[in-house]
Amino acid sequence: MSMLRKTLALGTAVALLAVTATATSHEDAAKAGKGGSAQLHEIMMNGMPSMTMSGDVDKDFATMMIAHHRQAIAMAEVEIRDGHNPELQAMAKKMNEQQKREIADLERLAKEH
Repeated sequence: MSMLRKTLALGTAVALLAVTATATSHEDAAKAGKGGSAQLHEIMMNGMPSMTMSGDVDKDFATMMIAHHRQAIAMAEVEIRDGHNPELQAMAKKMNEQQKREIADLERLAKEH
């Protein structure tokens, strides 16, 4: 990998970690009595756990995508629970199913790697 690609990858990882340093779960937001929109914001801003990069791009990609998909599932669950638009709720349900399948695929591939 070229030095530029390594630098960009590291910069991206550092930015993601900075954004997620104060992660709280959507369950914590719900317990605090925050409404659905506030929960969506919290999930988006704080939903990714911080992680130490291993230096193995395949492993790091799979780990980060699993976390990203879990974040998407959490957001979809808020829409399903609190949303009012039937089409968006149906889309959120489909997204949940797809994200869960992709998590399973990523976990399998990471194990095989």
